Amino acid sequence: MFFRDLNILLIDNFDSFTYLISSIFEEFNVEIEVKRKEPEYLNKYDALLISPGPGTPENSHISLNVYKRAKGKIPILGICLGMQIILYSEGQMIKKITPPKHGEKVDIFHSNNFLFNELKSPFKGALYHSLGFYEVPENYKILAWDNRKVIMGIAHKKFPIFGIQFHPESFLTENGKIIYKNFIEYVIKWKNQKLF
Repeated sequence: MFFRDLNILLIDNFDSFTYLISSIFEEFNVEIEVKRKEPEYLNKYDALLISPGPGTPENSHISLNVYKRAKGKIPILGICLGMQIILYSEGQMIKKITPPKHGEKVDIFHSNNFLFNELKSPFKGALYHSLGFYEVPENYKILAWDNRKVIMGIAHKKFPIFGIQFHPESFLTENGKIIYKNFIEYVIKWKNQKLF
C-alpha cells in the first residue's frame, strides 16, 4: 500500500534509528523531511514524528519546542524519547526504569487502538530505554503496556497526539512496520476529515 500527497516532518534527536524510521515511511511513498533544527514554518507538514534519542526530555529543547508548536494542529507520533518528550511537556514525572532494557524483546499488550490494528496482543516489541512512565496525565489515555506495567503507548483524549515507548522500526519488533502504516492511514483520514 502506498500513500501520496503527504509531507511529514521527522525531528531527529541524534539517534541511529532515525533514518531507519525515515526509510520505512519512504517505502510507503510518503514525503518525509528529517531535521535536527527547528523549522521556521510547520504549516506545510501533515504530521510530526519525534524520533528516539540518547538524551533526556528536559535536554531535548528543539523537540520540545516543535511539539508545543505542533500540538493541536497536526497529528504527532513520538517514538521512545519522542513519547517521553510528549509526556514531560505535559508535566508528567519521568521515572528511572530498573533494570534498563537495551535491545531486548518484551511482550507488549494493547487496548486495540487503531495504531495496533492487525497486531495481536501481546506482540513482541523492542525496547531501548532506561526511562519511562507508569502513569499519564488526566488528558491522556494508556494504549499499551508491558508485564512491568511500564507504559508502552499513549494517546491524547482530544488532540491527535500519540506516543510509543518501544521501537517499531527495530527488526526485533514483531510486524512493527504495521504501526507506522496505521499512523499514516490515520493522518490521511485526519487530513481529509479533520478528525478532532
